Amino acid sequence: MRKNLIIGITLLLSIVLTACNGENDEANSETANKSIESNSNNSMEGSEKSGEDNKNDDTTNNETTKSVTKDQLELGIGDTGKFDTTIGKFEVTLDKAKVLEELDGESSQLDVLILMDLTVKNTSDETQLVEDLLESTVASDDVDATGSSNSAEYFDSVEALKGELAPEEEISGQFIADVYESDEYYLMQRAGTQAAETSNQVIWTIPAEKAE
Repeated sequence: MRKNLIIGITLLLSIVLTACNGENDEANSETANKSIESNSNNSMEGSEKSGEDNKNDDTTNNETTKSVTKDQLELGIGDTGKFDTTIGKFEVTLDKAKVLEELDGESSQLDVLILMDLTVKNTSDETQLVEDLLESTVASDDVDATGSSNSAEYFDSVEALKGELAPEEEISGQFIADVYESDEYYLMQRAGTQAAETSNQVIWTIPAEKAE
């Protein structure tokens, strides 16, 4: 009798323990599922936020690099052109121009020399080298040609444009280049600067009769 009672109690305890374990397993399973779902949602939200941040960064970068200064294609002697380049912003005023057959005993490597008096102003927020600002500036007898760079360093009597310019500081000097003889001459940015989006285009037209 006692043996049967012990067996019955043992069976009852086994049933109770099995039921409890089943409930615990089910609770643990639900908790794990909720944890997985929560982690998945957090991961998706993080990815969406990261994508939005990258999009915002791209927009900011595009706004930073995009030139806000328009091309100026019809300037003349006495006019000021505004440049917006990857180096910085600056202004150039063409004060006067002169066509010469020779200077300092040196003849043009083409037909004639064009000597121009310029004033350069640094309108960016950082100090700039004048040589860097004018690196892509050329003179030409053909607006569609490559043009000739400044050769002031090869002439003793030419007042070269060089040195550092602090923000809002300006300097006056001369720019000289070899050109073919023509009815009109041009001061402009070298071909390719627009394609490379390194500068807006600024063009001065210099009629031969207005070049002293």
